[in-house]
Amino acid sequence: MQTLTLVLDCGSSLTKVFYSPGEDAQPQMLLLPPYVVEQPKEQLLYVESQNRPEVRPERSAWIESDGICWAIGYLAGQRFNATLQLKPGKLEAAIYKTLAAVGVAAQTLGITGGSLVLGLLLPFGEYADRDLYRQAIVPALQDFCFRGQSLSFEVQHLFCKFEGFGLLSASVLGESRRFRKSAIAVLGYRNTSVVCLDEDSDPIGLTTDLGFARMLEAIQKTNSGLTDTLLLARCVHRAGLKVNRRELLPLVKNDRFAQQRLETLAQSIPIAQRSYWAPLTQLFAETMGRETEQILWVGGPSDYFRPLLQRQFRGPALVWGESLAVQLREQVGSGLPAEAIPRLLDAYGFWFYVWGRCLKIHALGEVSVHA
Repeated sequence: MQTLTLVLDCGSSLTKVFYSPGEDAQPQMLLLPPYVVEQPKEQLLYVESQNRPEVRPERSAWIESDGICWAIGYLAGQRFNATLQLKPGKLEAAIYKTLAAVGVAAQTLGITGGSLVLGLLLPFGEYADRDLYRQAIVPALQDFCFRGQSLSFEVQHLFCKFEGFGLLSASVLGESRRFRKSAIAVLGYRNTSVVCLDEDSDPIGLTTDLGFARMLEAIQKTNSGLTDTLLLARCVHRAGLKVNRRELLPLVKNDRFAQQRLETLAQSIPIAQRSYWAPLTQLFAETMGRETEQILWVGGPSDYFRPLLQRQFRGPALVWGESLAVQLREQVGSGLPAEAIPRLLDAYGFWFYVWGRCLKIHALGEVSVHA
């Protein structure tokens, strides 16, 4: 029976998935827009009937579970105009995204079922929901449809960890020195989490709503027409802290006021940076003690603010996952823009953790594990 290993990070701006068949140590990567929207089955079947035979499964992803259908990713955003959902937690959407990711992987690999090794990363503030996720996803995977095709997977191993764990596990493997007190700062689109680790106690932390979206909202308030927040996020990231105006051109309407719009936009970004940076540094000061020896920085915004973070934290060792980034680019991400790599490292490192744990479990002859 075919075994599929799959991990996912259901980010609010991008769903990151790595998967492989059997014990293949080189995963395939799947990236999906974050959109999820319920749709009538008849509408989805009609869309399916209009697809060309060569359409990739991720471009037309929809699932049916318990009699309800959901469009996921590109289909939800482009065909059904789904919007970003930043207020609710990730749990319910993670269930539908998991089914869609497994469906895409199954159709890509040409399988309809088998054993599944599954991994999910959750924000630290939602980590307590991991048992609810397990209770929902295990039976759901046993009987669901992807693009009208019936699929059935038996969850053999399920690993739920908090965001940042993937980079942490990869850094532990590649680091000879051990740190007694470490911190993980996960800067995401929807929220920011800080997790403090001590060799002598369990992890403690918190998740706040200080996501990168907060800074983007400040930019939108002083500029008209910036309705595509994901495009805004990409362009602002590429423009950098010093605001390269050329990278902002895709955001500016090409009319007689284009130059004035560009100037207003460029001037608004440093103001938004400062208004976002102030509470962010206050959060770090309140959660990371002076005795912190190492800080792991996770997520795209941490890469964006890297020069400021390096000046802010001169004492602790700062981990950005450079060696993991090189491996990711060489294995699966050679065509990705540079700013995309930091967003993928946590899920990529987590895949190797899950894959390695399963090898050890099989070597010991254990039947199943839920961790």
